[in-house]
Amino acid sequence: MKVGIVAPYSWSFWGAVVEHVELQAEALQRIGVETRTIMGNDPPGSFTRVLHPRLGRHGSPPPDVIPVGRSVIVPANGSLPNIVLSPRSVLRIRRWSLRSTRTARSAG
Repeated sequence: MKVGIVAPYSWSFWGAVVEHVELQAEALQRIGVETRTIMGNDPPGSFTRVLHPRLGRHGSPPPDVIPVGRSVIVPANGSLPNIVLSPRSVLRIRRWSLRSTRTARSAG
C-alpha cells in the first residue's frame, strides 16, 4: 500500500505539525506501508534568510519527502507558522497524485 501525506508546512522549519507528519510516516513505514510526504522545503541560502527570521534545518529533505515549494510566514494566533502558499505547489501536488494513481492502476 502507498500513502501520501500532505502538509502545508515547510520541512525546513521544525514545529509540532512537521514532527507529527514525520512520526506518522515512520509509524506507517514500520508496518510496511510505503509513504511519501508532500510538503514545502526552504533550502538554506540568502533568499531563505530574508523570508524567515529563524534558523531552519540544513541539507536536503529525506528521500520520502517530496518538496513542493518555499514557505512564507503567516502570523496566526501568536505563532509564526511557515506555510506553503504558492499556486505552483498545487500543480506539483496534483501532478504527483495523478502520476501515483496511474502507477497504482497499472500495477493492480
